[in-house]
Amino acid sequence: MKRIAVVIAGSTRGPQDVTIQPGTTAHEVLNQLGLEGYLLSTKGATTYFGDDEVIYPKVVDGDLLYATTEAEVGVM
Repeated sequence: MKRIAVVIAGSTRGPQDVTIQPGTTAHEVLNQLGLEGYLLSTKGATTYFGDDEVIYPKVVDGDLLYATTEAEVGVM
């Protein structure tokens, strides 16, 4: 098992601690935190983890991840 912390964009809450196991997906982490419609990424990443992407092998114990909503971009 690994322990990670998740910072929620736009929230006044501090980092949320989560314990993950082999096979844990990004969706499972977000669901555990009640973050429907959010995306999960590592610091400085230009891409997000896919909902069904297994994150366990891609993080180390103590990592800090970021949960953000998808930005809508368009022409006004």
